[in-house]
Amino acid sequence: MTSITSLAATPEILDNILGYLPKPDVNNVGLTCKALLPASLHSLWGTLELLYQDPYVTKWYSGTKPEKNIWHMIEWHTVEKYWVPSPWLHYTTYIKFDRYLNSDTRVSRAVLELLESGKICPNRVELTVDTPSAEKQLERLKKYSESRELVDFSIYLDSTFQMTKFADLHKITRLTLHRSPPVSESSFESKAEFESWLKGYIEEFAEIIRQTPNLTHFTWQKGENEPECRKYELSVVSNQLQNLQDAFSSLRYLWNLKIDGYIFHPSFFLVPPPSIRRLEVLGCVSSVWWRSFATCPLLGLEAVFLRTCQDWEELRGFADLDQEPAFKDIRLGGVAVRSLRKAFVVLYNNPPDVIQCLVQRNENIDSHAKRAAQFARARQIMQESLGIFDEGFGKCKTAVTNAYIQNHRTGHQPESNSQAWARFGELMIRHARGDFPEESLFSGRDTLNIANQSRELLLRYLDDCIDEITSDQSKKISGGDEGLTEMQFMERCVAGLRSRTRALKDEIEGLSYSVESFARQFDRKLRGMESTIKQTVLDKLVAGDELTPEIVLDMWVQVVMDETASGTPARTLENDLRGMPWDSPISGDIMVDTLADTSRHLPRYHM
Repeated sequence: MTSITSLAATPEILDNILGYLPKPDVNNVGLTCKALLPASLHSLWGTLELLYQDPYVTKWYSGTKPEKNIWHMIEWHTVEKYWVPSPWLHYTTYIKFDRYLNSDTRVSRAVLELLESGKICPNRVELTVDTPSAEKQLERLKKYSESRELVDFSIYLDSTFQMTKFADLHKITRLTLHRSPPVSESSFESKAEFESWLKGYIEEFAEIIRQTPNLTHFTWQKGENEPECRKYELSVVSNQLQNLQDAFSSLRYLWNLKIDGYIFHPSFFLVPPPSIRRLEVLGCVSSVWWRSFATCPLLGLEAVFLRTCQDWEELRGFADLDQEPAFKDIRLGGVAVRSLRKAFVVLYNNPPDVIQCLVQRNENIDSHAKRAAQFARARQIMQESLGIFDEGFGKCKTAVTNAYIQNHRTGHQPESNSQAWARFGELMIRHARGDFPEESLFSGRDTLNIANQSRELLLRYLDDCIDEITSDQSKKISGGDEGLTEMQFMERCVAGLRSRTRALKDEIEGLSYSVESFARQFDRKLRGMESTIKQTVLDKLVAGDELTPEIVLDMWVQVVMDETASGTPARTLENDLRGMPWDSPISGDIMVDTLADTSRHLPRYHM
């Protein structure tokens, strides 16, 4: 067990241990042993953080009158009573101003005075500046930073373009830059005026980067979407973007780059400098951006985080993106980067094969990325399998309908639901294998066959009508009523034919609804097992099995059929369609055509 004196002799280790303790416990550690006091004081006073609150916020007390927020009073009391007279300020190495330099307050003045007097000598200062009222405070901080050497002092700045000119850019090592476009659309009288301003804006950005050569971290925050009237083609600002690219390429120490929102155009890919180790991209980009990413070697990059999207509202207005393909239809096919150790890619709203390409190209990538690639591959195979199923759904339904009607028309025993289910599944498997019996879709299509069957059916209906009318007239005449004329008799026959054919049509429409219901049951059953099949596919991919969408659909349908075979439904299709004249010589072709006519009256069923 390590002794206290050994811990005290290694302050770096002790500092790491104290970092896991709450501040009261750290204070108690320092009070228990004199040797541990310096490390405890360093842990307690190493970082001073000002938590900014809006000074204009009001609160209601007793529900009667508003009082000023006392937060600033508490902050000032803390700084005045504990910071200014503290003998431990020399332990402070890191100051977080937050937004306290945005305005000239007692707190900001007190802390700046501590810096200028030398009572605090930090090696890092972090601040957020986003209002013009910070100019005076920034100038004081700039004067102080110029008195310090770069080797022992740096600035972390979160700011807008306009405020960076008041900072000591040479000392900035971490910079978060917010784009701040004009306030209203009426800021420019013409498109040419806007483009001129935009080019100058990009040049200003490039100049800021050139004046911060010691950057190690850079974050770009695009901000809100721009109005469509301000959109432009990439070629309009290509020269200025090239200057910006040159400025970034000259950075020697930048190893962390975060881009939140596109940099002036969704197709512009900012190539990181060779020193880059971590890249994070969020927000809206285009397919051109993805192609540029895939072909860029990104030498030295060790970690990449991609959470992009294809916001059509954001892309609208860029004339060169009018024919932009959807990300789900893009396949990168491969990437040039080969040094990755970590990769995090959101599987949605990105090209489907991104993570797979990254894993295939980078041998030393972490296991989480490999697992994500296998999951993405499983998801892609499942989607393609469902696409094959959707393509064959109508064909299989038509073939099952033709076969079912043909069996009953020829006097065979009606098929049960389980038999029809199995027939549907077998046809779908054959469709997945590319062996679908196309002739099953055209049963009875021979024109002579149709003519003979139709003639036979109509003659039978006509004989039935004549017999029915003759019998009815015989009864009426024997009762003393007058008989029908020849024309009246023919009209009665035509009406009878029309009534019988309409009844047949209604029965066929009833059949179409029943077949649709059965097909939906199969579809729901198959899709209900998607998560189970996806896990099976993932396990097989992990085991090294070669899978294709056709193989997966074959397996998927077979599982549905096996589960259904264990319990046979009592009902049959015939039970759902009582009254269908199965002894009538109706061909499969008539049924197919009728289904085609009536299907448009059915609810649209999206797979």
